Amino acid sequence: MNWDLFPQFLATGLLTGGIYSLIALGLVLIYKASRVFNFAQGHLLMIGAFVAWWFTDALGWNVWLAFGAAIVFAALLGLLIERVALRALIGQPILATVMMTLGLAQFLQGGTIVAFGASQRSLPELFALRAIILGDIRLKQNLVFAFAISMLGFLLFVLFFRYTRWGLAMRAAAEDHQLAQSVGLRVPRIFGMAWAIASVVATVGGVLLASISGVELNLSIIALKAFPAVLLRTRIHSRRDCRRLDRRRHREFGRRLASRRRAARSAPGRHRAVCVSAHRLVVSSRWIVWVETDRTNLRISER
Repeated sequence: MNWDLFPQFLATGLLTGGIYSLIALGLVLIYKASRVFNFAQGHLLMIGAFVAWWFTDALGWNVWLAFGAAIVFAALLGLLIERVALRALIGQPILATVMMTLGLAQFLQGGTIVAFGASQRSLPELFALRAIILGDIRLKQNLVFAFAISMLGFLLFVLFFRYTRWGLAMRAAAEDHQLAQSVGLRVPRIFGMAWAIASVVATVGGVLLASISGVELNLSIIALKAFPAVLLRTRIHSRRDCRRLDRRRHREFGRRLASRRRAARSAPGRHRAVCVSAHRLVVSSRWIVWVETDRTNLRISER
């Protein structure tokens, strides 16, 4: 092995892996929401890239305008898939939902071939094809900017899940579906939101990759490369490991949470229909969350 090329391969791999990690985020969202691996995630990525290409080729739109239109289409497609194909399977065995995602993957594959054909297409450039030279490392500018967009997407999702009502609701439903329903959360609607977001991140990743390597059916295979990251993340955040992390979080926020809990009890605000599991405590800039001794007695008040 030529070790002189190792920094080049390492930098290229890290930049490409950043885009793959954005695609893996969609897999994690659906798994946390429904405990099912979405085997159609790669096909959502593929069809999003083909839709963006169609807007530029058939309608003559600017590539960035086509990018935004593909994102809107992906969100609507995710909502439609959850409503038509998966909502009826709520409460059914996990295997039934897994088989549905496999069938959905084949349906999207066939629909893409019928609608757009099977030949490889070329998406207009999102970024200039120039090289960024850092010493002995030469990086493609479009790959660097695609990595930056992926990291920006991660930042937006972190803010969404921490500071928005929908984000908190999705985190709560991921802990316990029955408990979330008992306090008024509409879990099927949260499932639809998870599918819409997963479809959007798949489309973003698909368009970024298609701008580098082209639009083709093999884009659907790329999602398989994200499965190891999802499996590793699932193993790390198993129930046992979550309890271990929560104990450290309890020690860190215990005193602050106790004082805010007493303040909230003395002057309670409007109660929200959001819950967390009995072993998890969350403190954010907008919410004060506490867990009573009884798991069914969960309340969240505004600061």
